[in-house]
Amino acid sequence: LVTDISYKGEYGIAVYRVETGTKNIVAGSDQVKFQGWADKDAYGFRWTNAKEAFVSCYLNENDYTMTIYNGHEIPFDQISAKEINVKVYLNENYIQTISYTADNSGMVQDVKLPSEWILKGINTIKFECDTWSPSEYGSADNSNYGFSISSIEFTEQQ
Repeated sequence: LVTDISYKGEYGIAVYRVETGTKNIVAGSDQVKFQGWADKDAYGFRWTNAKEAFVSCYLNENDYTMTIYNGHEIPFDQISAKEINVKVYLNENYIQTISYTADNSGMVQDVKLPSEWILKGINTIKFECDTWSPSEYGSADNSNYGFSISSIEFTEQQ
């Protein structure tokens, strides 16, 4: 997996590459753009830092499974929220809601992306997030965060 997603310019990012011999596309090379994500931290993870976060990339017109490999767990034991909901959209079409709780905060999340909503060319995945702030547990950090990723992988379905 490619976990080094680094900024280039305003939001252009190195984000996906096709792995040789597979049909996997991994968030991590030069054809993807991010918006609504914090800088990568010392562990190589990124948090959403806005109510809406985006990933834009080229996909073939096929069905995909988008796998979200989470980074840091949401600190539910220190914040007031018991659940952080993330609505997932593909090209403005609602796909599903991921509900992060203390029980699944660090777990891998799979989202099915149907071919009928995949466009020829650039596709945009929007994550509409509930947010929380470290200031809730006494931190001087007043930023808002949603969920954290180490990488996102797109796997074509047969």
